[in-house]
Amino acid sequence: MPDRRLLGVVFAIALACRVVPWLAAAEDPARLLSPPDSAEYVAIANNVAAGHGFSADPEPPYRPDLRRTPAYPSLLAGAFLMPNGGLRLASFLGVLAGAAAVAATFWMAARLFGRSAALVAGLFLALDLTSISYSVVIMTEALFTLLLVAGIIVLMKRPAESGVGIRAGGLLGCATLCRPAGVLLAPVSLPVCAWQQSGAKRIARDYLRVNAAFLLVLLIWIVRNFIVAGAPTLSSIWSVNLYFHRAAAVEARLGGLAVEDVRDRWERQFQSLSGSLSEADKLEWMTAHAREVIAAHPWTYALITVDGFIYMMESDTSELRRLFGLHDGSAALRAIDVFASAQLWILYPAAAIGLLVAWRDPDRRRAVWIPVAFIGYFVLISGPEAYARFRVPVMPFLVMLGGLGIEQGVVWIRERVDSGNRLALERGDM
Repeated sequence: MPDRRLLGVVFAIALACRVVPWLAAAEDPARLLSPPDSAEYVAIANNVAAGHGFSADPEPPYRPDLRRTPAYPSLLAGAFLMPNGGLRLASFLGVLAGAAAVAATFWMAARLFGRSAALVAGLFLALDLTSISYSVVIMTEALFTLLLVAGIIVLMKRPAESGVGIRAGGLLGCATLCRPAGVLLAPVSLPVCAWQQSGAKRIARDYLRVNAAFLLVLLIWIVRNFIVAGAPTLSSIWSVNLYFHRAAAVEARLGGLAVEDVRDRWERQFQSLSGSLSEADKLEWMTAHAREVIAAHPWTYALITVDGFIYMMESDTSELRRLFGLHDGSAALRAIDVFASAQLWILYPAAAIGLLVAWRDPDRRRAVWIPVAFIGYFVLISGPEAYARFRVPVMPFLVMLGGLGIEQGVVWIRERVDSGNRLALERGDM
């Protein structure tokens, strides 16, 4: 079992790293908002807290919102209703969730790869500047990542009890109700179900329970959207992103245009066309037209998807710069940029080494499928519109592999040093 004292140390370090930018930004709550998404979450939360329902409208009739899922705005609404509540408290809840996600990552890595690799993984994630930034700003990433890792930890319980799959599926479902990008998390959980278990029937039983509980949680919100708007969807954001981000990016690449210009033109055209359409018809129209554009140019879509992946994996300190109120060209910002880049330059090769080491070790081969499956999932689902924010839920799995790679590197160095010392002693005796 993981060392609980080390768990507390990792949590404390992660919390301290997140409290510092929170304190810097708390004097000006506007810094805690990441445009444009934060404004939507806050608008819905204010309406929920005021009893106007789940709506982003600033005034009556408060139309039901289909774009956002309920978990995160509901958390914000709770924070707004508390004594002395508001953006600062809501942000601090994200700080706590981010630190807890780091501790949960340490716990999971210890189960999979041992305490030493887990400690390196926990420290890496505690110090990851992108994860720190998105723990402080009013965004879904910290809560989503915590629910994701918590669901995996529950599913890793051995021997598996009858309720483990149901609880894990419920947590993964709640993660998806926090961020719709998790819509296939339960199907991706097969390697977790197979870890340290023998017998296809037992693995299949747990896998079916996870997926059943997951689907039940999502159906609650899908039914709500069907009732209020006639649209049996988890979120309208899929259709919006498919048309205004992915298909627009294809059109922009083909025409040599800025994607923002294409998106603005398409938005104006869509507004003029969709006035008489129902919400369900709008989503169907966007989805159909986006698929038509993408299907006609699959190679272009593949290229811009690769561009999105590269952009997602690059360092980005824009959120941290705003939180601290740093100016372009300042020494502090340059230092932060260097640190953020150095982190990733160390992590990515270390993760590749960790993957190779685990794959060559029969005792770890089944375990390594867990981080590989979730890394692959988030890379595939992020698409052309990906940026550094999309890397936050990937980081727990990358740092686990990176921790194993660094641990094995240290072991290799020690073995070489010990071998050299023994050889020197032998020569001295001759």
